[in-house]
Amino acid sequence: MNPIKNLLTIIISPKKGWDKISCEDISAEKLSSTLLYPILGVFAAIVFLLEIKFTGQRSESGIEKAIQYASIAFIQFFSTYFLISFIVKKLFKKYDIQKCNIYLLYIISTTTIFYTIMTIFSSYINYIAPLSLFIIYYAWTGYKYIDIGADKTDAVFVVTTSTMVLMFPIIISLILRTLLTLI
Repeated sequence: MNPIKNLLTIIISPKKGWDKISCEDISAEKLSSTLLYPILGVFAAIVFLLEIKFTGQRSESGIEKAIQYASIAFIQFFSTYFLISFIVKKLFKKYDIQKCNIYLLYIISTTTIFYTIMTIFSSYINYIAPLSLFIIYYAWTGYKYIDIGADKTDAVFVVTTSTMVLMFPIIISLILRTLLTLI
């Protein structure tokens, strides 16, 4: 099935979506190129378009700032995926890293979609706390994909990964924006 359709199925019905994903055989590399990278590209393009001001003079358009912020938008989630993947690989050695990466790709893609919605509707929505709770629920229901035979969900794994998915993009963005002001 199409990874975008899987993502939409997971967003609408997490349990059903994770069951569908459990039946599929796809590598994390292929999934990242067909799901995460296009979503990150759309997010970066939206940030760019919202930051640029179309004026007669280039100096007033803010194109440099728009490019910088679009780059930060892409990098914050791109680096979040690889950073969390590395941490999970080191901390949770009992889990299959390929399944963990697929799990992370879907969760980070969903988080990116939420950030895109918040960026587009920034004047109406400051921060959507219930969506953060949805990410935790989403990660909780997806745990069965990681450990199929488990009777109980590993709360430490779910809380750790979902907290990293929610916090790392913010931290990375703050670091990069701080570096921009220093340069």
